Amino acid sequence: MDIFDIRAKFSAALLLGAVWILLVMLPLMAAGVLSMPPPSFWFIFGGPFLYFLYTGIRAWRRGWKSRFVLRVVVPFTLLVLSSVFTGAWLWLSR
Repeated sequence: MDIFDIRAKFSAALLLGAVWILLVMLPLMAAGVLSMPPPSFWFIFGGPFLYFLYTGIRAWRRGWKSRFVLRVVVPFTLLVLSSVFTGAWLWLSR
């Protein structure tokens, strides 16, 4: 494994981690707890999200279950859990 492979894998992991963090923060932004970023940010954020969705589905078809889980299942699970916890927190703070 050379330095270029390591750098490419690190960059992809960093981008995937950023998508995960943004998906956790999305319900908080929608609820008004965090400030909303400008609309241009959502276009920049939507590109990697759609890319990971596409590559995750393609990985499932090729039999790579772990890539599917990392790129599709984990982000949607984080989004759902964050939505549930944000809803519960707003409901309890009334």
